[in-house]
Amino acid sequence: MKTRLFVLLSFLLSFSSCSFFHHKSSPSGDPKYVMLDSMVAFDSAAVANWQTDQMERDYARRKYLHGIDLLVNKKKAEQSIPDLWESVRVAPTGEAYLALAQAFFDIEDIGMVHPAVRMALRYPEVRQRAAVLNFKGNNAILDPNFVELEQVVRDYQLDIDSLAADPWFKAYLDHEEFNILLRKYHVPEEQRHAMMMQMFLAHFDKQELPFAVGPDSLREHNGRNIDFMYSALIPGLKDGRTEFSRTVAKSYEYVAEFPFSSTFHTLVIRSVNFYEGSYPIQYYTATIDTAGQFIDMVETGCFCTPMRVQTLSIDTDGLIKLETYRQQWQYAPEDSGYEHNSVIRRDLSGTEFLRITEQGRIIAAAGKPL
Repeated sequence: MKTRLFVLLSFLLSFSSCSFFHHKSSPSGDPKYVMLDSMVAFDSAAVANWQTDQMERDYARRKYLHGIDLLVNKKKAEQSIPDLWESVRVAPTGEAYLALAQAFFDIEDIGMVHPAVRMALRYPEVRQRAAVLNFKGNNAILDPNFVELEQVVRDYQLDIDSLAADPWFKAYLDHEEFNILLRKYHVPEEQRHAMMMQMFLAHFDKQELPFAVGPDSLREHNGRNIDFMYSALIPGLKDGRTEFSRTVAKSYEYVAEFPFSSTFHTLVIRSVNFYEGSYPIQYYTATIDTAGQFIDMVETGCFCTPMRVQTLSIDTDGLIKLETYRQQWQYAPEDSGYEHNSVIRRDLSGTEFLRITEQGRIIAAAGKPL
């Protein structure tokens, strides 16, 4: 009887230490390998529909940003792993999986690069960078397989010139096969902007007008971050997540594109500030011409502070309505957070109107004060 009990207890202890759902500690030693294996076993649908609330996503994002600071700014890859791990454990994102894979790559733990990068490849917003890191992991010991690299370039529509600027690939600039690849897939400067803009626009959800973001939806962010490779396209993006500075506060997210005109694209972009209690969260309406040049980009709505919000609606005629509200919470969010908290009073304090013109400009609506 004692022998049976001992075996049963040993099994239960072993199972609890390996279970992804019950493992709450940061990764250290062997458990991290078991946990990541468990995550890889999830199908892509389960990952895509991961159920988390806003508080968990905010917590995971803070862990991710701290991990990125350690990884990129302070060059402490090994120390970054617990924070990045915690981020994907609580609320997985492609950015966090990719950073985790990069951390393992930097400490030359190639066996852990592949599981993490396979997860990152499931997220469209980081798929290109994940494919490059996956190639590096596959070719970390021997000279790169340039036939395989050409396949990656084709499959993921990589910018070969940006690839050549990567310090890891620079070591192979004297290889004939790599130079043949560079010449074959080089994109002329005059075509590069249009190509990048086309790729950028493809990430937006296509929606019909009218469109609205109400006061209770302003805080919700979707985690679909705009990749830093598009920083040259978007005004202000270089001041955000893209520089990985320790003082960086913003990341930018895709929201939606609308078929308002055949002569320009109409977009809504969102920026999220994580270093000041998850606010302000700002919404921008932007217009881009068919050549890929920004026509206009105007802030249109925000979760400005817990006590002040501005809602956004766009109708089928291009009229943008902004309503500003003062609101009172059941408990002070600064002390109690947002979980199990609610707005008990909301008062309209102002209304503004803008209009998208036939030329794509965003101006004050006629007869309506700003």
